[in-house]
Amino acid sequence: MHIQGQGSGKRRWPGGFWRSFIAIVAGNTLYYSLLRYLPEAAQHQPFLLDWGLVVDLWFCVAVYGLTLLFWPLRKGR
Repeated sequence: MHIQGQGSGKRRWPGGFWRSFIAIVAGNTLYYSLLRYLPEAAQHQPFLLDWGLVVDLWFCVAVYGLTLLFWPLRKGR
C-alpha cells in the first residue's frame, strides 16, 4: 500500500529552511540589539510569557517578509 507523500523523495520546509533560519537569527539579533531602546513593556524577561516575546516574534516576521521581497521563492517548489 502506498500512501501519498511517503517515499516520494525530498521533503521541503514550507517557505524554505534557510529563509526561515535567516529570519529567526536576523530578527532576534535586531530585537536584542534594540532591546535597551524599547519601552519596558516590550522588553522580554527571561522565563516569562510577556509582550516582549510578541515584539520579538514581530521582528522575525518582519525580517521574513523582507526576505520574500528581496529573495523571491522559485517556482516549482
